[in-house]
Amino acid sequence: MILEDLTDKLKEYYGFDIKERTRKRKYVYARKVYSVIAREMGYTFEKIGAHIGLKHDAVLYHCRSIHSVEIKDKVIFNRVIKDFSLPIKEIDLDTKKAIMQAEAESRAIDNVSYISQKLIDSITGIVKEWDIESINDFINTRLEPYDKMMQAKTLRTAPVKVEPAVMRRAVSNPFLK
Repeated sequence: MILEDLTDKLKEYYGFDIKERTRKRKYVYARKVYSVIAREMGYTFEKIGAHIGLKHDAVLYHCRSIHSVEIKDKVIFNRVIKDFSLPIKEIDLDTKKAIMQAEAESRAIDNVSYISQKLIDSITGIVKEWDIESINDFINTRLEPYDKMMQAKTLRTAPVKVEPAVMRRAVSNPFLK
């Protein structure tokens, strides 16, 4: 696989081109995913950086800080590895962190169904080990109250615009005399 194939696949998953010169988080995290996969494939830091317009030290930084990316980026990392059948170890998804970030990510990512399914599978795997009494207790004490809270949430409204004060006559400043 060549670097162009990798950037095309990431563009397909993310919905934007990682070569764009911006410091927005979603672009930086996508470049981290790209850098780690390309480095694991044997490319040099210079070649990786030259392909997307970065210097070698930025690529090195991205490779060392892959652990800081969001869950959706880790999922995309694992999907690219599977798509290209690369001999690279997949990144483990932290279930607790995934559950906490699921709501925020579900609004921001096009691949919501994939991430939601992964989270549901991980939760199901945990709950399968419980007895029926523990499951009922969880539903009554945690799930139903949380569901009621989520239904009661209202969206924030934009603040009301206040008109500025109007000066009807000139005011003299005694300090400027």
